[in-house]
Amino acid sequence: MTAKMKGAVTARYRWMVVSRLLAATAGGYAVASLFGALMAFGLPQVSGLTLADGVVIGTMLGFVVHAGLFVFAFSPIRAGRVWGWLLGAALVMAVMLWAAGGNALFPPAPH
Repeated sequence: MTAKMKGAVTARYRWMVVSRLLAATAGGYAVASLFGALMAFGLPQVSGLTLADGVVIGTMLGFVVHAGLFVFAFSPIRAGRVWGWLLGAALVMAVMLWAAGGNALFPPAPH
């Protein structure tokens, strides 16, 4: 590889890696935390679990989702598409959580 070619590829490649790393960490965290909150709020309502059990299961599943999204962020598809999927998933889960009555500031009272 020549010096001219190496310099041109390196800057673009570094920005691509930074974008994917931000998608994996920040975007993955946002989606995983929304997923965990949705599970923590929704599981007790649909399955009869206690609120504490729903929180524990939602948290554990959130870790699994975050690990999967981290791998997805470095998949061979374009970085813009990765960001689109993450934003779309976050939006859908935020709307579902809002529609179910979940609120981060005022959580539901235990039954």
